[in-house]
Amino acid sequence: MNNDFFQMTVALAVLLIGALVGGRLATFCRIPRVTGYLLAGLLVGPSFSEIAHLPHLVSHFALGELRIISDIALALILMNIGGQLRTENLRRWKHRIYLFSAGEAITTGLLVGCAVFGVNQFVLQTIVSPLSLLQTSTFFAVFTGIIGVATAPAATLMVIREYEADGPVTNALLTLVGLNNLISAFAFAIASHLLISTDGGFMSLGYQLLMPLLLGGAAGFLVSVWAQRLELSSEHKILLLGSVTTVVAVSRALELEPLLTCMALGMVLANSSPRWHRLVKSLNEIDYPLYVVFFVL
Repeated sequence: MNNDFFQMTVALAVLLIGALVGGRLATFCRIPRVTGYLLAGLLVGPSFSEIAHLPHLVSHFALGELRIISDIALALILMNIGGQLRTENLRRWKHRIYLFSAGEAITTGLLVGCAVFGVNQFVLQTIVSPLSLLQTSTFFAVFTGIIGVATAPAATLMVIREYEADGPVTNALLTLVGLNNLISAFAFAIASHLLISTDGGFMSLGYQLLMPLLLGGAAGFLVSVWAQRLELSSEHKILLLGSVTTVVAVSRALELEPLLTCMALGMVLANSSPRWHRLVKSLNEIDYPLYVVFFVL
């Protein structure tokens, strides 16, 4: 048997069984299963094996090769989160949802950024050449502050699905998650362009910001039209999986951010397709194992 194929098969088996055990233990301890999946990933991973001087259950090679599952799972999650930015949700909360999102983003960004700046400037004093200490601390503060704004969509969505939460608070939460991630993605791209990769001018920045929205929006509209001609639940599953993987592949080829593209796909699809809820319901019947492997990885 090919050694690479054997490593990947063993790794996948360990990940799934580890997730099952970790999820059951988390349920027994009355905490979300996502926590159990994350702990299972820590314990079966190669880093823990090296620390504990144990044989590797999951090799570094297998982790790298199985990353495609993580990419697809995260793309599906971002498509779902983008789908929460429906006009009906935004109209229901009106300007309040934007005030909540802006207040949360600004407060989080400032608190995280100031804390990181202070720790590096006065405690760690790490310097990244050729920057000075003040410049390094400022760069750390800006980027960690922006990253801190992004609400983890995967964990939020999984916990909501596990407890079958529904209602106005849940809808508002998911809408805020979508807005926060959109703000974080745009802010990170702008900060990277202004502070690190200054080549290419504003044309390059516009390409990085607008092209994912245009590509994802066009794909979402095409999927919406195509979905009108499909009746079977199995066809809905294939359509969504095929469109998301296609968008990720095209985004990689064009050097665009695939997660932003998938979020745009979900936004346009949810607002243009009367079958959005049916599509999501069909996808929910098969996507859970992908999410589980994503968290364990």
